Amino acid sequence: LEVNGLRHHLLSGIVEGLADTDTRQAAEFVERMVASGQAHSGHMHIVTGEVLRAADSALDASSWAEALPEGQMRNEALGRVADHFAGRDPAATAEWAQEFADQPGTERIFWEVGANWAGRDPEAALEWVGDLPEGESQQVGMRGSLNSWARRDPTAAGEYLQEMAPSPLRDAAIAGYSAHVAWEDPTAAMSWAEAIAAPERRQEAMVQVARSWQRKGGQGLSEWLGASDLPAEVQESILSSRDRRRRD
Repeated sequence: LEVNGLRHHLLSGIVEGLADTDTRQAAEFVERMVASGQAHSGHMHIVTGEVLRAADSALDASSWAEALPEGQMRNEALGRVADHFAGRDPAATAEWAQEFADQPGTERIFWEVGANWAGRDPEAALEWVGDLPEGESQQVGMRGSLNSWARRDPTAAGEYLQEMAPSPLRDAAIAGYSAHVAWEDPTAAMSWAEAIAAPERRQEAMVQVARSWQRKGGQGLSEWLGASDLPAEVQESILSSRDRRRRD
């Protein structure tokens, strides 16, 4: 079949049926399909969801995910497990997550734990993030925490950012905060994004805010882009994306 919505729907049904019978076979099928370009890694969420429904404990589900071959599929499954259990017991899930702090590709675990925990107890989440080893996992955990805190109390989260000393961790916190605030106040979010010190991180955050801004209607976006230091090709990609949605 052609690669379209119908094919995706039917493939999802196959994965669901396999997962209902044999989760290992389903996981292997998804891996083969992704490797051949016939599916995307999101199909692993279906398999992991079945494992989570059948698991008697977090240990059972995480053991299954950890036993998968190293790579994108394993990382997708671990992230889904983290999201599921962090929503129930973030402190226990945070303790489990510690063992992955130095494993590249598993950063989503730390986003999920930080986001779920900060939605309940921002102080506890940020204390946990602060104790993580410096690096990408810590920064992703910080982005998730501030993104979630901005949903709960943007004023308090903004005040926390004001008190942070310049650092890669503050840049990560601003990126997470601005990503959510962009839906409420794009110009304020952009001001925060522009405060990120690292040039590459700053541009990533500015582009993310700009895309959210144009999805809200884009009022004033063209003028802001014209005065910004974003490369011309980046500005064009943001505006052309808005034009494509209008045509659709």
